[in-house]
Amino acid sequence: MIGKPDSDGNCYPIGKELALELASLSIEECDFSIRTYNVLKRIHVKNCLDVALMSEDDFFKLKNCGKKTVKEIKNFLTNKGIERIPVCVYDLEQTDIDKVTPNPDDEAQNMADALEKLKNIRMNFNNLNKKKKIF
Repeated sequence: MIGKPDSDGNCYPIGKELALELASLSIEECDFSIRTYNVLKRIHVKNCLDVALMSEDDFFKLKNCGKKTVKEIKNFLTNKGIERIPVCVYDLEQTDIDKVTPNPDDEAQNMADALEKLKNIRMNFNNLNKKKKIF
């Protein structure tokens, strides 16, 4: 599975074909407003699948991303066949969604795991400016 649930635990599955179509569509090819494009570019979003994997809560945490920007993104995704965000992608060969496991060979899953780990890293900069005592 690619994707993560939102704060309420919701994640809406989409098919692999739609996921591949979204992944092949860069944000430069979309008709986003300058503000929306800049918000997405600032967080290094490269394609529409990256956008669909984000929840509304994720968007509202971004600088300069307000209700109008979120509405624009949701309207765009609706036109692409996505009714609700965040989405998750399951392997189509697996029929029982409860038994779906990530494919370790899937580069997108590895990238999603790496991004998730990066989000959870908290850095403490308080000790950087202190001089270390040498005994």
